[in-house]
Amino acid sequence: MDAREQLTDWLEAHKDQKLMISKQEYATGMASITDSDQVSMTLEAVTFIDSENRDLDGYVANHELVLHGEGSIQGSEHATGPLPDHRFDIQLEDGMTISADGNQLIVETSRAKYFLEAEV
Repeated sequence: MDAREQLTDWLEAHKDQKLMISKQEYATGMASITDSDQVSMTLEAVTFIDSENRDLDGYVANHELVLHGEGSIQGSEHATGPLPDHRFDIQLEDGMTISADGNQLIVETSRAKYFLEAEV
């Protein structure tokens, strides 16, 4: 099973459930965490966006996982607010690692590590 199938299977199994998502963004080279966000959302839908255009700077992801649903986000500055546009985006890349175990999913890229946990 490839990473995209593993992501899809886990997310489809937890649709209409409340997810707690923790995002830890790395500094260049994965040496330290520079930013973190906490998201609480009810997962309503999942979409993948694939871009044909390659970003030479590597700033814009060619593949993106979009989680749709109502929720809130708390950033590293402790400001809390509604989830913008009722969506949370995860930039995907070819070298990412996925680890799924029951109600927990970890997605790690060269830029960030995402911890997703479904409340049962």
